[in-house]
Amino acid sequence: MIPPFFAQAADSSGDAQDAPWWVLILVVIALVLVIVSLVLRASARRKGAPQEPSWKDEARDGYQDARWLTENLTDEFAAWMGDQKGSGAEGSPSSRNDEIAAALQERTTAAHDHLFALAAKAPDRRAKELADEAATQLSALRRAVEERSDARGAYSATDNADTKALSDARAREVRATASLYRVREAAQAAVEGLHGLTR
Repeated sequence: MIPPFFAQAADSSGDAQDAPWWVLILVVIALVLVIVSLVLRASARRKGAPQEPSWKDEARDGYQDARWLTENLTDEFAAWMGDQKGSGAEGSPSSRNDEIAAALQERTTAAHDHLFALAAKAPDRRAKELADEAATQLSALRRAVEERSDARGAYSATDNADTKALSDARAREVRATASLYRVREAAQAAVEGLHGLTR
């Protein structure tokens, strides 16, 4: 004779074995769906989060924008800008200079943003110094272009009858041109110093 406790245990195990097969399939499918959902959500979170640019990314982007500035902020461009400012004078048509003028502020801001970020993330002191020097020289280049442009504008606006004022304006333009050449060379050297960081 089987004791009542064991008889109940035997009956309950028999019930578990008699459970419909489709219930087990539903449980397995539910588990698979939960696992797949968790994996997809984790993957989407990894892909959706914006990646913080590395110092090398900042160096590469900063170098590209800074190089564009040193290549395009020329004496010719500064003189063209000055002609635009000159009283009653219009610069000669130049689609290239128009393109440079249109992109100038955006490129300048981008270059400085990348260089400041590079200085903050720099892996060593040398990289930080290169970024700081390039940013400093680019600022000096912008100032030199503005001075050259202002000198050209003042010369264009000077009354030809006033020989003293014309001579002074011309002398200022010559000084501004010489200064722009020197500053541009220094900026080009500083920007080339960044090139090693992009490799």
